[in-house]
Amino acid sequence: MQVSSIGRFNMGANPNPATGGYQSGSFNMMYSWPSSPGTSYSTVRVDGQDYIYGSSGGVIEPPVDDNNTGTNRSSWLLPNGIKVTQILRIVEGQGTGKRDTAEIRYELENTSSTQHNVGLRVMNDVMLANNDGALFRVPGIGHFTTEKEFVGEEVPDYFLSMRSFEDSRNVAAGTLSGGEATPPDRFVIGRWPGLVDSVFDYTTSSGRSITSDSAYAAYWTNRSLPPGERLTFVHYYGASGVTQDLRPPLAVNMFAPTSASIDATGALMPFTMSAFVRNTGNAPAENTYVEFTSLAGFELASPRGVSLGTLAPGQEKPVSWVVRAPASSTEQTYTLGVRVGANGVEAKVVERPIMVPASSFSTETRPYVAIGDSTTTGLGVASCPLEDEKGEYPYGCPVEPANGSAYPDILQRMLGSPYSDNYTTLEPGDYKAVYDPYYDALSDALLTGAEPPTAPALGPPDGHVNRVSVFGYTIKKSVEAYEDPGGANGDRRDSTPWESHLHAVDDAQNLVTVSLQRVA
Repeated sequence: MQVSSIGRFNMGANPNPATGGYQSGSFNMMYSWPSSPGTSYSTVRVDGQDYIYGSSGGVIEPPVDDNNTGTNRSSWLLPNGIKVTQILRIVEGQGTGKRDTAEIRYELENTSSTQHNVGLRVMNDVMLANNDGALFRVPGIGHFTTEKEFVGEEVPDYFLSMRSFEDSRNVAAGTLSGGEATPPDRFVIGRWPGLVDSVFDYTTSSGRSITSDSAYAAYWTNRSLPPGERLTFVHYYGASGVTQDLRPPLAVNMFAPTSASIDATGALMPFTMSAFVRNTGNAPAENTYVEFTSLAGFELASPRGVSLGTLAPGQEKPVSWVVRAPASSTEQTYTLGVRVGANGVEAKVVERPIMVPASSFSTETRPYVAIGDSTTTGLGVASCPLEDEKGEYPYGCPVEPANGSAYPDILQRMLGSPYSDNYTTLEPGDYKAVYDPYYDALSDALLTGAEPPTAPALGPPDGHVNRVSVFGYTIKKSVEAYEDPGGANGDRRDSTPWESHLHAVDDAQNLVTVSLQRVA
C-alpha cells in the first residue's frame, strides 16, 4: 500500500518485501500501483457541506508509516470542528488468512460544542492486473458489467473484483460486513469518471458500462455526532482467497472466510458463503445444481441444495448461504465445500478450510426434538434398511449396508440417540396441541436424566410413520412439516437413497419454518 502526502492511497498484491514495489508475480488492485496514488479519495459530509479528505481543513497529523505494525495514520481538522483520522493497516484477509488486506478505517470526532450531522464516502479506483475496467461479482447477484447500487439490507457482505471472469489469479475482495467492518448504508459500483467528479452524491445507471474504467464507493450517511463523541467506519479491501475449479464445462468460484468471527459477547457470528457457477462449455448445462456439502453441525438459513436449472453457454448464476458454525469451547477447524453438477456432467467438489474460534455457548443444552415423517426427522435414514439388522442396531446402522461404507457425520450424531415411533395420522395443525406437553416433558427429562415420557399415539398405522427423534440441540415445533421430499428441494439427482434422505433431512432442519434454535 502507498499513501501520498495528503492521504490518498493505492495498493497492489504480492509486493516486493524489501521495497514494497513491483516484483514478478505482483499485480495492482487499485489504479495505478506501483505508480503514485491520486485517483481515489474519501469525502466527509458535515451538515450538507462536502470536504475531501486531505484537501480540506488543516492537517493535524500528516501521513506517517509505522512499519512495525503495518499502519499509516493521518488526521485533518475540518472548519466546523470535525476531526477526521484515516488509519490504513495491513491485516489478515478474511478470505486468505494472510496479511494481504488493507483495513480502511476513518474516525470522525466532534471537537466543537455543537452537534453535527455527518456522513462519509470512500471511493476507490479499482484496477486489476492493469485492467482499469475491472469486473465485479457480488453474492446473490453474480457477475455484471454495468453500474449497480445497493441500499440498506441489499448491501452485500463482500464483493469480488477481477481482471476477467476467466482469470483465477488476479482477483481482489472487499469486505463490508463481518469482523470490525461497519456495514455501509449504500454501496455503488460504477464508472470512475462519474464517481471521481461527483465528490459525494452519485446517480447510477443500470445500462452504463463499467468495463472501460470502474470504481466502487461505500457510503455511511446521516449520522448525528454530539460534541465530544466519535464515530468509526471500517471496511476491508485486498487479496481475495477465492477457491476455484475452472475446468470446463462448469467453472466454480467459491468464496468464504478462512475463520469465523465472534461478537462482543463471545458468540459466533453468521457468515456468508457463496458459489458462482459459470458454464464455460459449448452446450447448455441442464439440471445444474449446487449443494453445500459440509455436514459438521453448520446451521443454514436456507436449503443446502439449490437447482440452477439450465445454464446456457457463458451464463453464470450465484448461490449464497448464510452460515453459522458450530459452537465449541475450543478452537476447531472444519471443511467448507460445495458440490456442482448437471446432466451428463461429472460432479465436482470445491473445498476450503475454516477456523472456528472458541466461543461462548450454553453448557446445558436441550436436545433436538424433530416431529414429522421419516424424511423430516432423518430416522428413516438412521433405521437399518434390512429387517434382520434392526435387532443388532436398534438406534441406526453404523455402515451403509450396500457397500459397507460409513455414513456421513450427520448420521453419526444420530447413532445411539433414543427415539420412539409414533404411528399416527396427525395433520400439521395438530402438532402443536398434541406435542407441546410431550416436547416439554421430553426436553426436561433429557436434561435431568429422568425417564423419558411415552410418546403420544393418537391413531392406528396408516401407511405412514411419524417419529419423534432426539439430536444434540433443539428444533422447535413446526406446524409446517417438510412435505416435498421428491420435489425441488428433495430431488437429489443420482445420489444413493440414503444420501438423498440425508440431504432431505438437512434441508428440512435448515428451512426457516423449522426454526432451528439453540436453547439454554
